[in-house]
Amino acid sequence: MTKAHDACLVIHRILSVKECVCVCLLASVLVCVGSSLASAQVTAPAPSVRERVAPPAKKSPQRPVPKKKKKTLTTEQMYFRALVHFRMKKWKKAEEMFLRTYEMLSALKTKKGKNPYILVLGRCDTLSLAARAAWRAGEKFRACHRMDTFHALFSTVPPTWKEWSINPVLPRRIRKAKVLRKRCWQVPSKVTVTKIPEGAKLERGVMRKGEVFWRPSASTFLTKAVPTHLRIKQKGRLVWQRLIYVNDWEHRKVVVRLSDGLPKKRNVPPAVAPWVVGVGIGAGLVVVGGVAGLVVWSTTRPVSDVSPTIEFRGYTAP
Repeated sequence: MTKAHDACLVIHRILSVKECVCVCLLASVLVCVGSSLASAQVTAPAPSVRERVAPPAKKSPQRPVPKKKKKTLTTEQMYFRALVHFRMKKWKKAEEMFLRTYEMLSALKTKKGKNPYILVLGRCDTLSLAARAAWRAGEKFRACHRMDTFHALFSTVPPTWKEWSINPVLPRRIRKAKVLRKRCWQVPSKVTVTKIPEGAKLERGVMRKGEVFWRPSASTFLTKAVPTHLRIKQKGRLVWQRLIYVNDWEHRKVVVRLSDGLPKKRNVPPAVAPWVVGVGIGAGLVVVGGVAGLVVWSTTRPVSDVSPTIEFRGYTAP
């Protein structure tokens, strides 16, 4: 209260009595409030370690978001989507979807009372479109294999199929498929020879009039589905020669393995005059010549050599 009293004396000199009373009362109230707050801060207990560092709030476990199920397309929807990709010239995507449509049609069964060949025509249609898409994409081997399957499948359909209630566009597609199959017979197969040593020469044989004529060849070449002769030469190694068979629309890979060296020369026995047989009997030797029919009697051998011997082309047997 002393501080408040001193403040009141100072203010009394400046202000009037009423104003001084009001100011003194206000000052005393403020001093009391300040002292009470200071005492409360001193006497308040310090917060514990647990209170200072509050533990992180536990997150409530989130529920897994359910995955959206992909819509399964029907056979008809798959077919029309494939047609859209085909018209947009997305050949790989169109081929993939046409093949999926073909698999879905192959899994279907014909209902009772309906023509079973309608499904066969549907498979032929999707297979021919898949082949055309592969051909446009540059995969001619794959396209021709598809057309081969198409021909085997279409040959089971009766010739009266045009009279049935079918898609009016189908006959035109079948005609295009047949034209594509004829073009496939002009597509050659491919052969690739790998692991050819450096400095070796690859030759390909051409059969003419029963003889093989060898010509230089590249490591990758095109050929028809006929037996092909291959030969590789390199100095210091054996000649590598093979006869390979290539199927239609096949990429055949041939691996070369040359021998490390030529075989060693064998010791050839000395040649003996033909048709000569020497027979030693006792003290004499009879020599028979098949050319002149000459018989010579000789007594040059000693009497002690009584064991007969036969000599024929350098071979002596007791």
